[in-house]
Amino acid sequence: MGCFYTNYTLQGVAQKAVVAALAGREAFVSTPQKGCVVAFDKESDNQNQESIAELASDLSTKLDCSVLAALIHDDDIFWYQLYEGGKLADEYDSCPN
Repeated sequence: MGCFYTNYTLQGVAQKAVVAALAGREAFVSTPQKGCVVAFDKESDNQNQESIAELASDLSTKLDCSVLAALIHDDDIFWYQLYEGGKLADEYDSCPN
């Protein structure tokens, strides 16, 4: 059995701002490293791409920052979406079917 995970990398925002934006959700938010904060949201662990995209867009809008939502499924599938100003700027799916 491979790895399954989802996370959000936010660029140029304070950890406290990310924690506040995720209020009411069960999440872990890292300390800043090289201008980025990484958030792990428990609900996102269900790997529903629509809800992951919605949260990434919301965080990008609320915090006015770039957000990279990334998902690994069973070590076989890699998917990401990049949001800037709440808008989808780039995406990739290693298994689009």
